[in-house]
Amino acid sequence: MVEMIKVVDEICKKHNLTYWIDSGTLLGAIRHEGFIPWDDDADLCMPREDYDKFLALVEKELPEHLALETESVNLHKKLPWARLLYTKNFKWKFHNTGEEHMGLSIDIFPMDLVDYNTPNKKLVNILSRICSSDKPQKIKDPKALIKSLLLSVNFKKYWVKYVNDLNEKGKGEYFCYGIETSFTNSRFLFHKEDIFPLKKATFENYEFSIPNNYDKYLTNLYGDYMRIPPENERMTHCTEFEII
Repeated sequence: MVEMIKVVDEICKKHNLTYWIDSGTLLGAIRHEGFIPWDDDADLCMPREDYDKFLALVEKELPEHLALETESVNLHKKLPWARLLYTKNFKWKFHNTGEEHMGLSIDIFPMDLVDYNTPNKKLVNILSRICSSDKPQKIKDPKALIKSLLLSVNFKKYWVKYVNDLNEKGKGEYFCYGIETSFTNSRFLFHKEDIFPLKKATFENYEFSIPNNYDKYLTNLYGDYMRIPPENERMTHCTEFEII
């Protein structure tokens, strides 16, 4: 997976795009200088403008053994954010569903610049749940019909317009995860001055971008992030991992 992060890093440098490693990957860089020993994926973030530019150009830049999965291109598992995939040689099952998947992946999340109150609004939390949901395959009952109708509306377009309007008025001071991620809430809110200017940290002997105030960023996510959790609290995504 580190090779996949390197690919994103190189593309972003080439096209002057901004990214930083996030969540467990950032925690791994600070606490372990690499992957958390029981972690099995990687997470990156990009400001929305850079994220959209990245999606528009990345497929022409990827080496043959990698593929991009998006909301409209589902090679691996349907998700409303971007994911970079290496689809060969590995087979595993998702820990809580037993679904079988091939390959390895890294998640790339859009980040939106908002004011402090936006993620606390009930409507935003409702829209986040809608935008991050899967559309029902079959309409079996009224609830599924309502869900299907709601998901046919492009709420993300209205969210992006709202965010752009905020920033035109100079009110955007906090980054939150995009409305399509299901993480758009006050727990995951980061002041822009805690992110920029980005700095570098060592991750598996390579240097990648991280938030400037990584201590505050990680404390916001995990609390006492330097504490090694007991084995029963160590979260993984996959089980029955095989090299084929």
